[in-house]
Amino acid sequence: MWRERAPPFADKPWKSIGRGEVKLGSDEERKKADESLEDKQRQYADLLTCLRVHVQDEIKEVRLSSRLTSSPVCLVGDEHDLTPRMQRIMEQLGQKAEKVKRILELNPTHPLIPKLQALCVETKEDPRMAAYARLLLGQAHLAERGQLPDPAAFTAAPGHIR
Repeated sequence: MWRERAPPFADKPWKSIGRGEVKLGSDEERKKADESLEDKQRQYADLLTCLRVHVQDEIKEVRLSSRLTSSPVCLVGDEHDLTPRMQRIMEQLGQKAEKVKRILELNPTHPLIPKLQALCVETKEDPRMAAYARLLLGQAHLAERGQLPDPAAFTAAPGHIR
């Protein structure tokens, strides 16, 4: 990979922001961020489980993000997974690229997340949660590569979402 050949910058190796766990900031800032993320993880455990149930066929995991600042969701890969771009390149070359399930990360500071958590806690079997999970995953796909895997299914979401 290019990261292994690229010289480090300020004695720090290159690391993809879209793969694996990302730790930003100084040691003290990372420690505070980790503690805050652990607290939020406990706070939003019901929501993470609820969303995972509805999209588990398409994603590997639902977790909270430390990399997002304004977007509600993003898709990332594990450290050694193929990137979506590499998968597309392999397919264009006629090679069979195995489908890699991505990780859906939620921004715990986005105003939408506490509202979804309240809805999930209120009624775990609320049919709107499935639609919201699909919408969040669709938004993450659009943010990642600008296209949906199945646009027709995305637009056919239940019309009674409020």
